[in-house]
Amino acid sequence: MLKLYRRHQKSCPHRSMTYRRYKCPVWVFGSVDGRRVRRALDTVNWERAEEMVRTLDPHEIPTKMTIAQVGERLIADCEGRKLASDTIGKYRHCL
Repeated sequence: MLKLYRRHQKSCPHRSMTYRRYKCPVWVFGSVDGRRVRRALDTVNWERAEEMVRTLDPHEIPTKMTIAQVGERLIADCEGRKLASDTIGKYRHCL
């Protein structure tokens, strides 16, 4: 079950997760198909957030990855950003 809440910014005078009237970003948390979900919905509109949760695809939720998989993604990202080969080599060495 997924639940919506507002994650109030530092400048916001409110701190309660249940206070909905202020225009702070809406987040979702809970579980779908046994996987935990906690992420921002990139909206401040509560109705839009409810609509997004109803249409949330369980396959979009990130799964657990091994360190090797994370390393492969990091190297692919570095290559995609066209970093220098020396920089990519240093990342490979660290991993």
